Amino acid sequence: MEFSAPSSSETSQQTPEPYRGLDATVTLRAGRFRKWSSASLGVIGVGMLGSRILLKSVGSGIGAVMSWDMDSGTTSNLGNQFCQPGVPKVVSSVEACDRHRPGVASGFYCDVRHADLGHLFQCNVLLDCSDDAGPSWFLTEISNGIGIPLLRCAVDGSGQYELGRVLCSSSASGHACQQCPYSLADYGRAVRRTPCPDVTVDDAAPTRAGGAIASVVAGLAMLQAQRLMTGNDIDRVLGREMIVDMSHQQILDIELPRSDRCLSGHQRWELIGVDRGAAHITLADLFAMAQQKFGTSRHVTLAAYSHPLNIEARCDCGGVTRAVGTDWSQPPKCEPCAKPMRWLQETQVDRVDRRLAIELDILETPLDQLGVQDQGAMIVARCPAKPIRRFLLRTPQ
Repeated sequence: MEFSAPSSSETSQQTPEPYRGLDATVTLRAGRFRKWSSASLGVIGVGMLGSRILLKSVGSGIGAVMSWDMDSGTTSNLGNQFCQPGVPKVVSSVEACDRHRPGVASGFYCDVRHADLGHLFQCNVLLDCSDDAGPSWFLTEISNGIGIPLLRCAVDGSGQYELGRVLCSSSASGHACQQCPYSLADYGRAVRRTPCPDVTVDDAAPTRAGGAIASVVAGLAMLQAQRLMTGNDIDRVLGREMIVDMSHQQILDIELPRSDRCLSGHQRWELIGVDRGAAHITLADLFAMAQQKFGTSRHVTLAAYSHPLNIEARCDCGGVTRAVGTDWSQPPKCEPCAKPMRWLQETQVDRVDRRLAIELDILETPLDQLGVQDQGAMIVARCPAKPIRRFLLRTPQ
């Protein structure tokens, strides 16, 4: 469909006064500010990049922006991030956005893999600013499954170069997703990361980068998000990766080849809405729903998406006990020494059948008591020789 540019009088009537100048920009031309101002952006990670994107998008008239981050600010973050020591980063970012336009930004202090998927599905574009390979596969599956473009944004954290990138993953458009270039062997290789100066954990987020390169990459990410949402110059985004190399004063535009053998399968999901949250539904209820869809109860398995079940816990004293819950549920205390135990991930299971649910005594247990998020969780049902069924639990409006 072709869009014609509105007249100046039409623009002045439709565009709020603070944003009328944006109608004259090449990115929001032809009246596309209206799309931007009614769109929803999802930002995963609000550190160096995500916090800047939140502030820039709210300031430029975005309709809504949601963010997810499980970290709190530290003193070492103050040199390159908008945060407060000891305060969750999403709280600091949303407060800053509210000072500009109250109510546009919202934040969730949690790991995105324990997020309300219903909220993620409501976004027009997702931006992965986590600089963490952990949620990469999860977010690619979400993007492919629901047909929402994903922008992967990152800066080099070594401190040796002024580098950054913005990659567009969008298999639903017929282009590459970010998993296309990788083989199974690639996922077995550990990725070394540079930790924060005051953090000793090996997998801590790299922060040896300045606010200058972060601002450049955040600006490019928002530009690409606007192109995706408005359709203007979308060919400059889909199937492309932009490398920002300020150490050598250049920006590289790389075309990403789509792989028909991609490990993700470029699978689009069909979701079945369930008008109950995890606090009001059990595995027994879901097995009954799956039986109705499959026409059989034989060999049916259920899995809470991104929530494998632990079935044992271990104590530092060496004791092991039977207990059931996801990584987001509280493991039991050791009876002999009364110390908190840790989930034993070596015996973790990614799906259960009715027999195992009965054996573990969890068939009639509400899912939230097992550590599944209370609302917006996705339950995946499988049966041999049948299409996979995906149940999306109720999401608050």
